[in-house]
Amino acid sequence: MSEAARVLKFATKATDVWRTPPTLWGPLNNEFHFVLDAACESHNQLAPHGLCADRGDDALLMPWHTYGGAVWCNPPYSRIRPWMEQGIRAGRVVPVVMLIPADTSTRWWFECVAHLAAEVRFLVGRVRFRGVDGEPYQRRTGGGSGLSTPSALVIYRPSGGPPRYSYVETPR
Repeated sequence: MSEAARVLKFATKATDVWRTPPTLWGPLNNEFHFVLDAACESHNQLAPHGLCADRGDDALLMPWHTYGGAVWCNPPYSRIRPWMEQGIRAGRVVPVVMLIPADTSTRWWFECVAHLAAEVRFLVGRVRFRGVDGEPYQRRTGGGSGLSTPSALVIYRPSGGPPRYSYVETPR
């Protein structure tokens, strides 16, 4: 089994299988017209094409840019760096939009985002992710949904970085 499939199928953390909420996906798709969902399973694929772990696709080895248009990626958060590196490679050819934790204290953020992204949109408020079943994710304790850390949309473009930074409201 491929590394990407292993990470998605045998997730070690609940944050690896959270689905993108339609309220976030829809406006971004209207803006970018995604052709590829790079980190999905066949039941939750958002774009016309998907690199689906449950079909054995290895998204970390396959070239994302060959699908001929913008790429969406909500990667597994437990091992995010290889996904960021793949996004950087594809972003040299096509736009790549990644929904990631806004963890500016990490080495991967410094090396993969701070210098190489074309744009970073920090999301104001928490993303209300969906569970595997598509229903709003509910924490086991404390109520609410989503991560306890902020999120960002990191955009790689052929024009490269350094990034422009902005803040946008998280759609409800």
